[in-house]
Amino acid sequence: MPTPVFDLAATFRDHHDFVWRSLAHLGVRTDAIDDAVQDVFLIVHRRRHAYDGRAPVRHWLYGITRNVARKHRERTARALARASDYAPDDERSDAFTQRDAIATVERFLAALDQDQRSVFVLAEIEGHTAPEIAEMLGTNLNTVYSRLRLARARFERMLVARESSEASWNR
Repeated sequence: MPTPVFDLAATFRDHHDFVWRSLAHLGVRTDAIDDAVQDVFLIVHRRRHAYDGRAPVRHWLYGITRNVARKHRERTARALARASDYAPDDERSDAFTQRDAIATVERFLAALDQDQRSVFVLAEIEGHTAPEIAEMLGTNLNTVYSRLRLARARFERMLVARESSEASWNR
């Protein structure tokens, strides 16, 4: 089967808003989202020949978007860490709390298997409905609900364990 012709302009026009929203939901700072969108579409341009059409283009874009968001968050965290060295104590505390929350969510996501992670991110961070996720991933709707239920339960257990650990530490 020949590789489909990839129309970058149409992909940008049709999916720009999705990429922008996804970056926002994935924790890219508002003032950096436009740069991150540009990064996504530069990567899409470089990799357009690798897209074989087997998966929906939105799914392929989401994978690229997720990686770009992670890199932007890492750069932001490094910049915050450098800036916090010179910030007053109350600003350091806020920056630490934000970095700690981001690190906690990233550790949680890293601990999930790929299937649960994709469903959890698309539902809880990206804000898609289960039927939309099933279509995006080419998965049965009941499977999406099951994976989401398991991931949410695991997230809840992690939060409860973290809160009880912090409570015992503060006694």
